[in-house]
Amino acid sequence: MSSTAPPAMPLPRRGWGRFGRIVLYGLLGVAALLAIAFWYVNTESFADHVRAKLIEVLTTATGGRVELAKFRWHPLELEAEVDGLTIHGLEAPGEVPYAHVDTLRVRAKIIDAFKAQVGLRLLQVEHPV
Repeated sequence: MSSTAPPAMPLPRRGWGRFGRIVLYGLLGVAALLAIAFWYVNTESFADHVRAKLIEVLTTATGGRVELAKFRWHPLELEAEVDGLTIHGLEAPGEVPYAHVDTLRVRAKIIDAFKAQVGLRLLQVEHPV
C-alpha cells in the first residue's frame, strides 16, 4: 500500500497586509514631514526669512527704506511681534521719519485653508509716530 499525502492547500493571499503596510509607512512619512516642518518654522533661520520678506514687502508698498530692530515669530499662535519699525521716506537726515512704531503685534486667524484666506485677529500698535 502506498501512502500519498493529500495535496497541500495554497495559503490565501495576504494583499491587505501589504496594503496596510504601505498605508502605515505613508502615514509615518507624512507625520515625519509635518514634524520637520514644525521644527523648521520655529528656527531662527525661518524667522530671519520672514523678517527679510516683511522688510521687502514694506519697502515695495511704501517706496521707502525700512528698518526693523527686532522680529519675533510664534507660528503656532499665528502671531508676530515687531520692535523698532521705522520707515524712512524722503525726509532729510535729522528729521522725523515717515513712520515709526515702537512695538507692533499682529495675530492672524485662518478663515479658509483651501482658499488661503487669512483674517486679522489682533493688531496692536504702541507709540506710533
